[in-house]
Amino acid sequence: MKILILGGIGEAWMAAKKLSAQGFDISYSQVKQKCLVAKSMTIRSGGFEGIASLNQYLISNQIELILDISHPYANIISNNAVKSSSETNIPVWQYRRPAWQPTGKDHWVEETGITEVITSIVTFKNPFFTIGASALKYANQIPEHQYWTIRCLTQAHHQQWPRIKILENKGPFQLDDEIRLFKKNNFDVLISKNSGSQSVYAKILAARKMQCPVVMLARPSPPTADKQFDRINDLIESLASIS
Repeated sequence: MKILILGGIGEAWMAAKKLSAQGFDISYSQVKQKCLVAKSMTIRSGGFEGIASLNQYLISNQIELILDISHPYANIISNNAVKSSSETNIPVWQYRRPAWQPTGKDHWVEETGITEVITSIVTFKNPFFTIGASALKYANQIPEHQYWTIRCLTQAHHQQWPRIKILENKGPFQLDDEIRLFKKNNFDVLISKNSGSQSVYAKILAARKMQCPVVMLARPSPPTADKQFDRINDLIESLASIS
C-alpha cells in the first residue's frame, strides 16, 4: 500500500519508520526543511501549495491512503487533507496527540486567539510566550509596563524590538532549566499552545511549581477524517491488520 504521511511531529516520523519497516510504501511530507534521511521511503520537504498541488501529488504517485499526523495547530494542513481526500476519493486517517489536562494545582485560562491572549494578560508585567514567532506580529501592541520574552525556533529577520527578548531554543526542555528561566526573568504569566508534547511539558510543570498562571491558546477543531486516532500505536496496528 502506498501511503502519504503529512508529518511535522515526532510521532509522524516514528510511524513512518515503523510502517516502512512493515513493508508499506511511504512518502513522508514535512513543511519545514529538516534534514531527514531514510533510504526506505520518499522524503518531501516544503509542504504543498494548496489542495491542487496535493491532489496532483496523490494522483501522480498513486497514493492509496493519506495519514494526517501533523501538529495539532496545523489546521490548514488537516483541512486540505480532508478536502483533497474528498476530491480524489483517497481516504484520510488522522492522528491527534492528546492535549494536556490541568490539575488542581494549575491556574489555566484558555483563549481562542492571540488577540484575546494579549487582552487577557494586560495586567501582567513579564509574560513568557512559547507559541512561536507568530507572537512577534503583535510587537506593536505591547503595553508600556510590559516586557515580553518570546521563545521560538528562529528570530524572524533578526530584527530588534524594544521590550522584547528573543530566546532561540528548541526542546526538549528540562524542568530544572525551566524553573531557573522563570526565576531569572521573573515571569508572571506563561502563554502556551496545548501541543500535548512531552518534550516541552516542563514549562507547564515549572509554571505549576512557581504558581504562575498559564494562558493556553485553544486548539483549533480538526476536520472530520475517515478514521481518527489519539494513540499512534492504534493507528499503526489498524494498518497492520489490513495489510
